[in-house]
Amino acid sequence: MPAPFPDAPLQLPDLADRGNIQNAIGQVLNAFGASRLSRRSARLFLYALQVASPNIQRAPATGKKFAGESTTWSPARQSGGKTGN
Repeated sequence: MPAPFPDAPLQLPDLADRGNIQNAIGQVLNAFGASRLSRRSARLFLYALQVASPNIQRAPATGKKFAGESTTWSPARQSGGKTGN
């Protein structure tokens, strides 16, 4: 089944906590499964999330919330607009 909006940008949550990282992993996997991400792009996203995860675990509890924006990725920006493998 094709993705309902194949050219829609992938919007990942701010990676300020473990729950958001888990959510982002799910979104990357869903986008890859729906052929909205190439294997290379999915691999890069997952690696970045893997790197971010231990940093969150080691971050000291400050009681402050991060006022970050979501990260947006558009398939059109990927090597000539191709979304294949």
